Amino acid sequence: MSENSVSKHVDRLEGLRFQIDAVDDKIIELLETRFAIVNSIERRTLTDKQREAFILEKTKNPFIRNIYIAIFKNSKKARKHQKTLFSSIKKWFKFPTAS
Repeated sequence: MSENSVSKHVDRLEGLRFQIDAVDDKIIELLETRFAIVNSIERRTLTDKQREAFILEKTKNPFIRNIYIAIFKNSKKARKHQKTLFSSIKKWFKFPTAS
């Protein structure tokens, strides 16, 4: 491989990595928004198996499906953690109640 060919390959690779970084930034922003929405839900039960199945059916790519399964699982964990944290805070502090 010539030096010029290697240089073109490295430049192309750097360009692709730049594009991946831009996509990752968008994914992170969207996931943070998704988790904020999940945490704002005041229902006791978050699991909607039919909805999850509908979302998983949108892609046939098994890797993307696995990512969504992890998102569902971690959304539930985050919600449970938030509820546990809030319960602990309520025990330590007395919040004024509406009269």
